[in-house]
Amino acid sequence: LLDLVDYGETALTTAMQITYQTKQNLCMNLAEYAFSPGVSALAGAWAGRPAVVVAAGPSLGPQLPLLKGAQGKVAILCVGTALKPCLRAGVVPDLVTTIDYSRLSAKYLEGLPGGCAVPLVVDPRGNWQAVEGYPGPKYFLQNPYLDLLLDHALGPAASASLDTGGTVAHLTYSLACLMGADPVIFVGLDL
Repeated sequence: LLDLVDYGETALTTAMQITYQTKQNLCMNLAEYAFSPGVSALAGAWAGRPAVVVAAGPSLGPQLPLLKGAQGKVAILCVGTALKPCLRAGVVPDLVTTIDYSRLSAKYLEGLPGGCAVPLVVDPRGNWQAVEGYPGPKYFLQNPYLDLLLDHALGPAASASLDTGGTVAHLTYSLACLMGADPVIFVGLDL
């Protein structure tokens, strides 16, 4: 019974902290959300073209030379934590994704090589510092809360809602599906 109470207290505390940080991120990302394209602009962009979803698991390292050789032949969609390892190996992804609400996610997108213009697909609940500091173009997932705030000022957002599934790799797979990629191959996704 005490374990159940401890679990409940931890879950409640975590939910309260995440809720505050998520609302802060939404507010801080509001301007970029309002004036950046939504992911619906990417719908069907790679119809029938193979795509690789690149995650940052331990198995990624040995696959980087293969990814470098595949550039231009497949769409490479990379999670934020795998971006720097890809760039160091000479692999320039077609898109990078992030959904993480915490400040930690910004470190994976900071200090990128000059001229890095890989488009970023972001959930507006994602860390605002990561979004603000990112040098490339940005595409946003739809957020009903922000759409409600912006409806009267800018009209409804022309964006799509994607299933994030709780992990950035899941979001990246959903993005590949929205873009019409077929087949979708996973690299570095060590679950």
